[in-house]
Order: sequence, then C-alpha cells, then structure tokens
Amino acid sequence: MTYDELKKILEQVKKYHLDLVFETTDHLIEWMKSLKKIEIERFLSLEIPYQDKFEPHLDVLIQPIFLNSPYYVKDCFYILNAPTDEKFQLLYDLAKNRNSLQNGHHLEAMATLYCCSDTTDFYVCEYAKHGNFLGRSNPYFLEDLKLIASAPNANRAEYLYEVAMSIFSLKSKYHPHDMQLIFNADMDYKDYILGEMAKDSVSLNSKYHPQDMQFISQANTCNHIFCLYQVAIDKDSLESEYHPFDMQCIFDEKDETTVELLTNEALNYFSIHSEHHKEEMEAIKNRENINSIEESQVQEEPIQEEKNSTILLKQIEKGIHELEQINENKNVDRVELKRILNL
Repeated sequence: MTYDELKKILEQVKKYHLDLVFETTDHLIEWMKSLKKIEIERFLSLEIPYQDKFEPHLDVLIQPIFLNSPYYVKDCFYILNAPTDEKFQLLYDLAKNRNSLQNGHHLEAMATLYCCSDTTDFYVCEYAKHGNFLGRSNPYFLEDLKLIASAPNANRAEYLYEVAMSIFSLKSKYHPHDMQLIFNADMDYKDYILGEMAKDSVSLNSKYHPQDMQFISQANTCNHIFCLYQVAIDKDSLESEYHPFDMQCIFDEKDETTVELLTNEALNYFSIHSEHHKEEMEAIKNRENINSIEESQVQEEPIQEEKNSTILLKQIEKGIHELEQINENKNVDRVELKRILNL
C-alpha cells in the first residue's frame, strides 16, 4: 500500500462515515493491512453519493466477501439503496451467493431484484440463487427471472418459480410456452393447475401436452379446469386414441354435471379400451335430450290415467243402471260381470 493509496483510503473512510463501523484505530489499521491490491482498487472506485440511510448497513463496504467480488461497486449500490429492510436482506443475501456470483447473470439478477415489487422479490431472490442449477446451459434463466419478477401476485410468482425450477419442464421443449401460459392466466386457480401440469412428467412426455395446456388456459370455470386437468395427466387416457376427442368433449360441454360425467367416462379404463367409447361419450353428452323426453313422458302419463278413469267411471255407471232393471237375486259369474260392465 503506497502513501497515496493510504490517503485515498482514509478519505473514503471519512466520506462514508466508516468510523462508525471501525470504532477504534486498531480495528481500522488491521482492516487496511488486510486489504489486497484488487480490494484497494475496488474500495477506492466507490462513487456512491453518501446518504444518512446507509448508516445501518455501512459494514457492507468493508466486508471481504463483497470486496472480493468483481460486482462490488454495483452490489453496494443496490444494497445500500434498498427501499426496505426486507429488500436489503434479500439483496444482501444474493450479493453473497456463490451460485449467483458464478453463473454469469449476477448483475441482471441484482438489478431485477432491486426493481421488482415486494410481492415477488422473495421468489426472484430464490430463483436468482438457485435457478442456474443446470449451469450456464439453462437458456431460459433470464426470461424466467423476468416473468417471476413481473408476476401480478405472490402466488403467481411462486407457481412460475416452481416450474422454472422443475427439471422435467426445463428438459422439455414446452417450457417457454408453459411459463407464458401460467403468466397470462386469467384466473387464480387456473395458474395453479397450469403450473402443476407444466411439472407433470406424464403430461410432458405426451404429444398432447401443448394442446391440453391450451384447453385448460381457455376453460372458464374451476370445475372445468380441474376435470380437464384430471384427464390431461392420466396415463391411460394419454395412451388412448380417444384422448383428444375426450378433452374436446369436456371442454365444449357447458353443463357442469355433464362435464363431471364425461370426465369419469374419460378416466374409465374399460371404457377407453372399448370400441364403443365414443358412443358412450356421445350418450352422456345427449343426456339432457334423453331427460327431456323422459320428463315429457312422465307428464303425459297422468293425462292417460285420467282418460282411462273417465272411461271406467262411465262403464260403472252403465252397469249400475242395467242392474237396476234386473229383479233376479242370483250369483253373478265372471262372464256376466264383464258383460254388464262391457269389459
């Protein structure tokens, strides 16, 4: 350390009120003696205008873990300017994270975390620390980071984070499309189901995955969404030739009870292995027409009964009239009874 460097170091210590950190001369001297040349250069390159709000976190400027980082100046800027204590802690943790420092995207991650909302910052930080577990070969890292940071709420950020961390999703060709569908979901429950399906290895290994995700993304009720999801992740259904037909039937159906009946049939192992499966699905779809016919028949029956009772009443009255004309008091057999009533 030269005299010139010593002078500049002391000027920096004064500028940033680091006397509050060192407290004693011995402490300051020990710290200066421990500095390596690259650490001296980084410390002297600090040009952040001092603010009183820095005071609780000034030790960041002298910690070896930060001075050893090539991102020292930028990291110190983000950490010291954190708008809240919670954001400070997240930035502080990320600035020290070895994975982040080595993945080639540290500055982008720090900037994203610094700018994102309080509702998503936790998941941004977690992803920035762990999202490159595949190494630099993860081509989706920056795009996924941006989607997580821009999520409209904490739940959406969580679902995006989980898919962004899913090895099954990352190794599939559907990952970017699935992430976008989750991000754009127009219902809170829908984003959860899309997230679950985007991590499902059975669905991801099927050629129907993108089509099934699209069905769910366009469904309008929670019941519809859940029923479609059940069929979309069912291995037997996905291996059946009827899978696209069944998904379309469920998606198109408006009656919620019929949706559930169609789903049960689409999940029925024996039905989907039967050559009559389509007919059985069609019969369920037409259940409203069948019910209408049955209701109509039920309504007609009392009318028919009324007609029969009217005829019988007339026959009884006729029988009484005829018996009044007969004076004999003898037993009446079945044949005679039928004749009198004209049966």
